[in-house]
Amino acid sequence: AKQGVEQPCYISEGVIVPEDAYIGAFAYIGKNVQIGKGVQIYPHTYIGDNVKIGDNSVIGACSLVNRDIPANVIAAGNPCKVICTLDEYREKHKEDFLYMVSLPYEEKKKFLMQLYNLV
Repeated sequence: AKQGVEQPCYISEGVIVPEDAYIGAFAYIGKNVQIGKGVQIYPHTYIGDNVKIGDNSVIGACSLVNRDIPANVIAAGNPCKVICTLDEYREKHKEDFLYMVSLPYEEKKKFLMQLYNLV
């Protein structure tokens, strides 16, 4: 998983970013936001004041987070809402991941590009 804070982004006072968290470029983090361990916040996301994001959760790009997000979920949208749990996501995509593990780098890249229509 990614870690660190991409630039530029705005993080207000009273926010503690755990070492293993990721915050994408152009994110805005409001005052007194609580970010859990292992959280992934993708670019162009707005997180309002006093919001809590639970451990290991993933916030999709361009989301507007105006309420608390529980731990171990994937959430996105405007307004941001929970899409599924991490366990549900892993179960749904298990075959893709199992197949991909055995592929050489170039084949894995090609597979992912086709899977997400980036070709």
